[in-house]
Amino acid sequence: MPEYDQNASEVLPDGEYKYRVQNAKEKTSQNKNPMIELTLDIENGRQTVTDNLVFVKEAYWKIDAFRISSGEVLSSTGKVSFEAEHCIGREGWCELVVDEFEGRQRNKVHQYLFPKKDAAKGATPGAVPAAHSGPKTYNDLGEPDDIPF
Repeated sequence: MPEYDQNASEVLPDGEYKYRVQNAKEKTSQNKNPMIELTLDIENGRQTVTDNLVFVKEAYWKIDAFRISSGEVLSSTGKVSFEAEHCIGREGWCELVVDEFEGRQRNKVHQYLFPKKDAAKGATPGAVPAAHSGPKTYNDLGEPDDIPF
C-alpha cells in the first residue's frame, strides 16, 4: 500500500517572499460576501499559500495592497471592476508568518509589500498596511485614507 508523509510540505520561517499568483477563483465567503481565493506560488515552488481577497468595505484596503504589491498603480477615483482572471500571473512580494491551525503549522500571508526597487540601491520592500489591523478611516469612495501614496 502506498504511503506518504502528510506533513511533508515545507513551512517557511516568518519573512518576506516573492510570490506569483498561480490560480484565482471567484467564490463566496462564509458570510456570503464575494471574494477571490488566490493560490500563491512562493519562491518558485518552495511553498503554496492560499489567501482571500474579500469584497467588503472593511477589507478593500487588502485588495488595494495586493494590487499595489503586484505593480498596479491605483487611480484616485472611481469604482474598480476587479475579477479573478485579473490576478493570475501577477507577481510581487509578501510577508509570510507561520500560523498554527488544528495542531498543524502552515504559512499565511501577513501582508502584501510594495514592489521591490533596484536591489543595487539597497532598497527593500515597504509595508502595505498589515492584514490584521487594517485602516480605520475611509474616503467617500470607500478607500482607506492611509494608503501611503
